[in-house]
Amino acid sequence: MNRSPMGWFRNLSISQKFLVSFGFILTLLALSLTALLFYLARINSYVDRHKRITVPAIVTAASMQREAYDLKLVLHLRVQRNSPASVKDTPANSTTIAQPSRLPLTFTREYTQHAPIPFCTGC
Repeated sequence: MNRSPMGWFRNLSISQKFLVSFGFILTLLALSLTALLFYLARINSYVDRHKRITVPAIVTAASMQREAYDLKLVLHLRVQRNSPASVKDTPANSTTIAQPSRLPLTFTREYTQHAPIPFCTGC
C-alpha cells in the first residue's frame, strides 16, 4: 500500500476525484471572492474619504487662488493708475476682496493645529 500524502487521492474513483477537484476549485473561488469583497470595501472607504476631504479642499484652494489673483490684479491696477482717489480706495477694495479667503484660512489653520494627524494603518 502506498503511504504517500497523495495516496488517498489515487484510491478514489474518477467521479470522487472530479468531486474533490471541483470542491477545491469552488473553495478557492469562494476565498478569492471574499478577499475581493474585503478589498473592494476598503477601496470604497478610501474613495468616500477622498470625496469628503480632498475634493472640497482642492475647491477651496482653487477659489482662494482665484481671489488672490483678483486681489493682485486690483492692487496692480491701482498702482498703475496712480491717482489719489484710487490709492485711497486700495485698502478698502483689497479688504473686500480678501475677506472671503480669510475664513477658510483660519478654519484650516485651527483644524490643522488641533486635529490629530490620521495615520494609514493598512497602507
